[in-house]
Amino acid sequence: MKRLLNVMGVVVLAMSGTAAKGQNGGKFVPPKLVSAGEIAYPVNSNSPGFVALQVNLDGNANIQNIQVMRDVPPLTSAAQTAVQGWSFAAGTLNGSGAPSSIQVTAVFNPFNPAGVGLPSPGLGPAADVGSAPYVPARVASATYATYPPNSTAFGTVVLDVRIGSGGDVKRVNVVHGVAALTGSAITAVKTWGFSPAKRNGKSVDSRTVVAIVFPSPALGTQ
Repeated sequence: MKRLLNVMGVVVLAMSGTAAKGQNGGKFVPPKLVSAGEIAYPVNSNSPGFVALQVNLDGNANIQNIQVMRDVPPLTSAAQTAVQGWSFAAGTLNGSGAPSSIQVTAVFNPFNPAGVGLPSPGLGPAADVGSAPYVPARVASATYATYPPNSTAFGTVVLDVRIGSGGDVKRVNVVHGVAALTGSAITAVKTWGFSPAKRNGKSVDSRTVVAIVFPSPALGTQ
């Protein structure tokens, strides 16, 4: 009987260790953007800028809240309103949906045909991300996209960007495009620098979202 109890104790300890590993380790797949739409460039704004939002999702991919990481009024509210209507796939841990976060960087691009008079992005400080178990990738350095010359197109290009554990851009997928502008958006993003995502303090591969909002040339204010 004593030997049986000892064996049972070993089994219980082994099971406890497995449970702990499932909670703290296991295979984690980061969240991603599934569908997106236009972001309205505020007609009462004459300044470009970079807005950074952290979208916090539950295990069923429902948006729990959107944190403002880089604020540029009144551009921020336009970005928040649009992102609320977008769809995401939740992150997964060992194959099951898990609460997670993904960052959306909304770039309100200046009207700059062929790069003429291209201003500095002026990223400004971002909010502290804290010490959560999973911290999504963030934009560290960036440039505006160049508006194609001889084009009258405008609208929002939304990109799903895969970021390596070293902060490198591995792949850029188009989620929402504008035929005449998508190429310029991709070209710009491939030159950006990123801080990689971290899980339990370790840099990991992840995805981030970049939305570049090209203004209408008719506005005449950009």
